[in-house]
Amino acid sequence: MKVMIFGTFDLLHEGHQFFIREAKKLGGQLIIVLARDQTVQKLKGHAPEEPETTRYQKVSSLHLADKVVLGDLQDHFKIVQEERPDIIFLGYDQIHFVDTLHQNLQQYGLSNTKILRAPAYKPHLYKTSLLRKQRKKGEV
Repeated sequence: MKVMIFGTFDLLHEGHQFFIREAKKLGGQLIIVLARDQTVQKLKGHAPEEPETTRYQKVSSLHLADKVVLGDLQDHFKIVQEERPDIIFLGYDQIHFVDTLHQNLQQYGLSNTKILRAPAYKPHLYKTSLLRKQRKKGEV
C-alpha cells in the first residue's frame, strides 16, 4: 500500500508530525511531497518562513517517510502520475489542488486511489499560521 501526502511543513511542529504519523499508519510506503518555495509564494501569497532545503531536511530527519520529494514547479500532479499511490491523505485544512484531485485521478487512470482526510491535532496550538504570528510578535 502506497500513501502520499502533500504539504509545506513550514516551521515543522507537532501537528505536522501527527499528520505524518497518521499517514504512515495507513500503509507500507509513505511518500511526502514537499511544496516548493515558489509554489507556496504563489498559492499562499507569502514565502514560507523556512526555505525548501531546510523544510526538506527537517521532514526527512523524522525518518517516517520512505521518500520525500520536492513538488514539481510546472505540473503539481506529475508526482501522483509517477508514483500511483493507493491513498492520498490530505491534511485536515488542506485546500490547494483538492477541488480537482478526484477528476485528475480519474484522468490518470487512478480511480481506485482513495482520498482520505486527516483529523486535526490541537489546531489551537499547532497551526503554522498561528506560529508565524507568534514569531512576529517575538513570543516563540
